[in-house]
Amino acid sequence: MDKPNKEAKFTVNLEQAAQLSFAERLLLKINSSDILEEKYFAAGEKIAERGALPEFGYVIIAGEVIARGQFGAYGFGPGSVFGVAEGLSQSGYSWDVVAKTLVTARVIPIRPALSKLRGLNTGLLGICRITVMRILGLTKAPESLS
Repeated sequence: MDKPNKEAKFTVNLEQAAQLSFAERLLLKINSSDILEEKYFAAGEKIAERGALPEFGYVIIAGEVIARGQFGAYGFGPGSVFGVAEGLSQSGYSWDVVAKTLVTARVIPIRPALSKLRGLNTGLLGICRITVMRILGLTKAPESLS
């Protein structure tokens, strides 16, 4: 599989940075960080399987994926995140996710993330719990975040 040049990093000067949205600056920061492992997926490669419990969440840095589920198919590109809410709530994926093009993603290991979340103060844990519930459309807090 062809991989992008790992030495190539996105850079912006202060004037350009002022033009970026918060989400764009956050994606730039995640991409330039060495904290999260980088993973590549070839076009056509299955990244997630419907019903499977995620071991990892992914932040798409470059490329595009197609998510197919009960209600249709959707394309997601840079800045999109999947698998994190499902992993933290310990519920399965609601869709199959396949790389449409060569995809570069940053990997969030669920087990360590969940362990760190449980150690947060109650206010921050509550924000995370409500965010996961909103993303997944849950009416009851997942036991893993209680």
